Amino acid sequence: MKRFACLIPLLLLVCLGASSPLAEEAVSLTLPPRLKDIGAARVRSVVDGDTVRLEDGRQVRLVGTQAPKLPLGRKDFKAWPLGDESKALLERLLLGRAVTLHAGGAEMDRHGRVLAHLLRDDGLWVQGAMVEAGMARVYSFPDNRVAVAELLALETAARTARRGIWADPYYAVRTDISVARHVGGYELVEGRVLHVTTVKGRSYLNFGSDYKTDFTITLDTVGRRALAKHKLKPEFFEDSVIRVRGWVSWENGPMIAVNHPEQIEILSPSESLQAALQKAIKPPKRVKADKAAKSPKGESKEKPAKRARRSKAEKADKTETGDQPDKPRKPRKPRVKKPKEPEDSL
Repeated sequence: MKRFACLIPLLLLVCLGASSPLAEEAVSLTLPPRLKDIGAARVRSVVDGDTVRLEDGRQVRLVGTQAPKLPLGRKDFKAWPLGDESKALLERLLLGRAVTLHAGGAEMDRHGRVLAHLLRDDGLWVQGAMVEAGMARVYSFPDNRVAVAELLALETAARTARRGIWADPYYAVRTDISVARHVGGYELVEGRVLHVTTVKGRSYLNFGSDYKTDFTITLDTVGRRALAKHKLKPEFFEDSVIRVRGWVSWENGPMIAVNHPEQIEILSPSESLQAALQKAIKPPKRVKADKAAKSPKGESKEKPAKRARRSKAEKADKTETGDQPDKPRKPRKPRVKKPKEPEDSL
């Protein structure tokens, strides 16, 4: 079956191919539209592959991406593979450079960091450069979803070319079987949805016959409403091959909670899902123009016979509602003066 990559929010079926490797001096990554400028600054230091400090003291989290994590003083935290390499690339891209900050959703996280897309002084979109180089992957939130489509396309190209993290087994895309060995991690999982059920407002997309042990995607009320905005229902995903991303927990088997559509990519839609997508992107029907031509005074050009019938109908309506039409007055007969009889001559 032909493979598709479908980003639900855009309701498109787009074949994604690999792109050329990142060359910093020749990169042509431009900032997507739909983002607002929230200020300019200069980068003083780099914390890790997705966080920088500005000269004014603020920390900026490169929203929409997740780079390999470093301990950063956390006790017993094991660094993820390629964490130092990711940080080194971001330093080469940004250290000492002027940037403008652009927001497409929430502008600050619970840690007090600014959430922004960074545009370098020469026009380079930093998030796009990191993802295309394979030194970060797409990481979205319900309140920050702008530009995810563009980032997913860059990520797919990097993964196909096995650049950066995509050449390391630690970041491999899991199957619905192998994901059970990676509970607690942020994972990408591919598989076919075998069955969909909804219980007490919560939908379960099951990838195996035993829902108590097999991989499951769960959508709460928020997730279901997010799909409904795009005219999609959870049951449409039955028999579809999809890729989902998120933190893996254990609840009757490995599970990923989905609360916004960008977490799901459709690789091979079922017939019902294909029909729903086509219906969603179908252009609206054109409204037929009024065939009745209007005169300059706004009156329709009707034939005399048709106008006469309409006048009779209006009179009948008045009669039915009790409004009697005024009876035309009979013309008065003109008074005819009798000629005077001639006077008797004497």
